Amino acid sequence: MSEAATPTAESPVTYRTLEALEELAELVDTARGVPMSASCVLPRGSVLDLIDDIRDALPAELVDAQDVLDQREELLAAATEQLTEVTHAARAERERIVGSAEIQAGEMVRSARDRAEQVLTGAEDRAERLLAQAHAQEERILAHARAEAETMVAAARQEASRLIQQSEVYQAAASQAEQVRAEAGEQARQMIAEAEEYVDGRLVSLGDLLTRTLRQVDKGRQALRERSPRLTESTDGRRLR
Repeated sequence: MSEAATPTAESPVTYRTLEALEELAELVDTARGVPMSASCVLPRGSVLDLIDDIRDALPAELVDAQDVLDQREELLAAATEQLTEVTHAARAERERIVGSAEIQAGEMVRSARDRAEQVLTGAEDRAERLLAQAHAQEERILAHARAEAETMVAAARQEASRLIQQSEVYQAAASQAEQVRAEAGEQARQMIAEAEEYVDGRLVSLGDLLTRTLRQVDKGRQALRERSPRLTESTDGRRLR
């Protein structure tokens, strides 16, 4: 081959070959990757154009070689087949991930609802027990106060009767008996009032406790209602993609 027929490093043919190779390498570097694979998706038209440019820049005897053309067709067929397989695999994986997310979201919602029901049931049971305890304690305190009052009144009556019987001056005995009876009645009323005040205070404390407990239950149920739509929206968004 003569010196004129051989392309040099400065010839347009060699420059175009290097330029096309650089463009092809850039296409591969910037190509979108296939999930869960080392493969990538290339624009077929652009790749073929660059290959044609390289082929046109090569000497005519290399372009006309049949084995190079056959190899090109085989590579394109293999790339097309691999692209199809990767696409099918990606779609199958997407469906599997979406299905798994839907199942997991459903389980989380059911678990949250069960937990909320358990908390609500426990709060109601506790409130009933506290009310029963408060009523029982109230009855015991009132019964004790009544018994003390009756005992004091009976003692006052006995004392008044004794004073009347032992006193030489009936009027003095009657006055003293009335005073004792009045003091006993006042003490009895004071004890009953103190007992009722104590019971009322306990009931107020119990009411505050029940209010806080029911408020916590309402917050838990509200959190559950706010969480369920977010799970449903997240699952729907993945299904749409």
